[in-house]
Amino acid sequence: MTRHAAYWGELIEQGSVVVYGPVVDATGSWGLGVFRAADPQSARALVEADPAISSGLATFELGSMLVAVVPD
Repeated sequence: MTRHAAYWGELIEQGSVVVYGPVVDATGSWGLGVFRAADPQSARALVEADPAISSGLATFELGSMLVAVVPD
């Protein structure tokens, strides 16, 4: 998980990630990341390169936003 956090921290520093972090709800805990990607293939590659995903520790679901309002 240290490598997982470092990976997303690096993406934050690069400006690719808007927000990421753990979420807790009635089903348990899981992570959420909102990031910028040029296309669906780039988005998938970014997530698949996450050490938690590539090691098999975690899985992911990928969705897209039609419109996002973010600060400049």
